[in-house]
Amino acid sequence: MDVVYLRADQKYVSVCHPDGLLLIDGSLRTFERDFPDLLLRIHRNTLVARSRLLGLERRPDGSTCAVMLDCSDTPVVSRRHLAEVRRWLRATQ
Repeated sequence: MDVVYLRADQKYVSVCHPDGLLLIDGSLRTFERDFPDLLLRIHRNTLVARSRLLGLERRPDGSTCAVMLDCSDTPVVSRRHLAEVRRWLRATQ
């Protein structure tokens, strides 16, 4: 399966992939620890696939969202993780 992003909600993790969503039982910490080269934390409840992260988009309300390849969703990037995400994006371009 080609993962776009993972988002934690209560005790489940939603896995967004090109064909839809899948609910799994697990924790983001486990995925982040097991796949550090594949996943990047952008929010306390969201990990994105590094290969799918195209850039950042500033919204009129002041929030910043991740622009993802082949995905219309734009997950919010927290202020806490924004500097790290920007560093990673600069390093890959």
